[in-house]
Amino acid sequence: MKLPRHPIVAAGVALCLALIQTRAGVPEDMALLRQRCLFYAAGRAPNDPGTISIRHGLYAQSPFSPTGEIDLAASGLSLAALPAAVATSVITLSQGTAIALDASARIKEMITKSAQAVTPAARALYGYKGMLFHYYVWDGVAGEFHGSAEVSSIDTALLMYGLAACAQYFGGTVLTDYTSARDLVDWKGWLDTSTPGHLNQFRMAWYPASGFAGWWDWWSQETLLLDVMACASDITLDPRALWTAWRRDLVTYVPPGPAAQTFVCHATWNGDPFTVFYASALLGLHRCPADFNGVNWFAESRTSYQGHVEYFRKERGFLDSLTFAFFNGSTGSIAKPRSSPDAPAANYSDATIYSVAGGLPYYSSTPAANPLAVALSQLMATTPGFFQWHGWPLESVMATQSPHLAASGFIIGQDISLTALAVDNLLAGGRVHDLLFADARIAGALSMIFPPQLNAVTISSGLVQANWSGVPLSAARLQRSADLVVWQDAGPVSFSAAGVASWSGTPSGVREFLRLSIQR
Repeated sequence: MKLPRHPIVAAGVALCLALIQTRAGVPEDMALLRQRCLFYAAGRAPNDPGTISIRHGLYAQSPFSPTGEIDLAASGLSLAALPAAVATSVITLSQGTAIALDASARIKEMITKSAQAVTPAARALYGYKGMLFHYYVWDGVAGEFHGSAEVSSIDTALLMYGLAACAQYFGGTVLTDYTSARDLVDWKGWLDTSTPGHLNQFRMAWYPASGFAGWWDWWSQETLLLDVMACASDITLDPRALWTAWRRDLVTYVPPGPAAQTFVCHATWNGDPFTVFYASALLGLHRCPADFNGVNWFAESRTSYQGHVEYFRKERGFLDSLTFAFFNGSTGSIAKPRSSPDAPAANYSDATIYSVAGGLPYYSSTPAANPLAVALSQLMATTPGFFQWHGWPLESVMATQSPHLAASGFIIGQDISLTALAVDNLLAGGRVHDLLFADARIAGALSMIFPPQLNAVTISSGLVQANWSGVPLSAARLQRSADLVVWQDAGPVSFSAAGVASWSGTPSGVREFLRLSIQR
């Protein structure tokens, strides 16, 4: 199926270039960074209208990726940022709709072919049980994408989150395509139900020549994203069984003085801050209650991220709260990233922009009071040529030098779009969060993991009044009982965007119990 191409108008480019002149302070710098990064979601490089990042409906990892190659993670996070590109006038609604329609049709086509593939030859081309390859390359003769590298559960999930955000924003055919694609993925086929120590854990990857490899067996925000998308796709899955399946390792990190702090939290699967902000860019964890075990995972992620900031500041001499993050952690550690558990601490002098932007939700929601927003603003102001490398923000800077010098000109699309999402969440109050909460299946799965908490029950003026906090935009039904045996339905309860729900009714005149039944 050949999907049409669509131009990005020069007016959007002019808007972005005009913003270059705005250098009045942190909020303005953040708006500029957001606009520049959102141009990737719009299909172009910020400073180079001739550079096209969309190939046959989905996104390349970078302008220099092999001809015809696209990347699922870059595609997913870019689609998640597409509504912000429209809302901030980087592109028009009609242009954003065209991109979303192309992407949704292509994703539905690819997942359908993966789900229908039953022979080894077909699976080597299209994927395994509805899951997709990390990379695909366009076959011009066949007129379709063929897989490359591993079939990846997390990259497929990231792609689906991006399409879910677009489905809620654009609706219509995009929503229909998303629903069809979501329901075709065979999540149970990727769930380990037999290996000791890995029961109810999803497999990481599948290779045509060798089969499954790895498990999502540690806490990370990617694990959360997988569990929630799986349960949104297949409502027969038990979110709580999946949530309790992975390993929890409570660790303590105490950096050297002066003013030493103690950081206690659950370690991520490799001890890297990279793993504790991916879900925060997509799902508003700070707006969710504690999980059904009483653990606040937003607070856990914040502690882990801030502990890593202290490590890089105190033990590595990094400036401006910068961190290094890219798969260089030691399992079971909160800090001191390593290439393997027995290796010495990694000795890097560069920092990644997206790892700084990813930490934005863990500080003040006011840009000028947010130390990482200030750090990004300073980075933009003191790094020569920050926006000049073919229009892409530089991924890495020399973190121990000032003014910051570019350490690397390489950047991939998922980093650009994640930065766009993180900054837009800061400036717009969580636009993508609201879109994904509005997906009833996603909100329902989250509510099973982060159940509503009863705030108060009062009896006044002949009314019983109850108030709960829960996952924003989720739904439940209230049930009443006098004996905890027989329960009667008392009607629907809906949570607001602020995550608050209330109900009032006439007292029964006897002892009475109330409970909420989550709707999925």
